[in-house]
Amino acid sequence: MEEAGSHDRFDYYVVPATQSDRGQIESITTIRTLLDKVGADPDRIRVVLNMVTMHKKNGPVEAVFPHLFAFADQDRRVKINPKCAIPSLDVFSLLATSGRSWQDVQNDKTDYDVAFAEAMASGDEVGQDVALRNQFLQELVAQAQNLMNRAWTELDIAVPVNSPTARGVATAEAAPEPAQG
Repeated sequence: MEEAGSHDRFDYYVVPATQSDRGQIESITTIRTLLDKVGADPDRIRVVLNMVTMHKKNGPVEAVFPHLFAFADQDRRVKINPKCAIPSLDVFSLLATSGRSWQDVQNDKTDYDVAFAEAMASGDEVGQDVALRNQFLQELVAQAQNLMNRAWTELDIAVPVNSPTARGVATAEAAPEPAQG
């Protein structure tokens, strides 16, 4: 049971949605719970369309999330910005495989072009491989950060963010998606 007034602790509720039927239904359930049981102000609820895989045959993002946008059409309290989307990104699995964290790569100021050239000059094939992989991770993290920054802007939340979870913003978690192989 929700504590009276507990919904006032957060400036916004961010609900992630994935495009699977199950992911959309769980996000709809979360939004309904926030609105009808928690009593959250509809203007405080934001939806992030996460892990979006777009294909030309799919059409606009609304077609990729048919249940979610149909729900928003039926319940006018719900607003979903189709531009607030983060594509499916391989960077997270590549980081895990490399044993490096997002922060580690972002904080790494090594010039891997120079490191590669030095390894090449000394005939160090392992060093060349390491330099190329780390440079690739730097580029992927930078590209992913740009995509997430755009999605954050589309959330239209007037709270400065210095970390993945902003203070004053609750992230409503749906059940995890089954692993995709």
